[in-house]
Amino acid sequence: MSDLFGVDIAGIVLDAFTGQLQTITLHKLTSSTGIYGEQVTTETNFNGEGVRSAWDARTAVARGYPQRAVKLLVLQLPGFPAPVIGDEATIDGDRIRIVDVEKDPVNATWTLAGEPIG
Repeated sequence: MSDLFGVDIAGIVLDAFTGQLQTITLHKLTSSTGIYGEQVTTETNFNGEGVRSAWDARTAVARGYPQRAVKLLVLQLPGFPAPVIGDEATIDGDRIRIVDVEKDPVNATWTLAGEPIG
């Protein structure tokens, strides 16, 4: 629900922040079985925008996030697919495996919990 009292809240958020945030690359990972029975992982990349921050320690523990969990706030830009658990994202040169995804009620952002890889 992005329209409240006739106001497109998601549109306002996207208008205000698009072009102002850091580049985030979402890596959608899909697995299949190859012709010899081997597991084949295919990666498709999508560029978007967002910011990186940290979780409050109590919140991270209560939600069962890994100790090194980071918080990403990602804009729901047109053509940018919804992240899912198991996808990966790159921001500031750091690759992060997504362990949780929350969608805001007005469809403007996703809040991701992720664990740095490496």
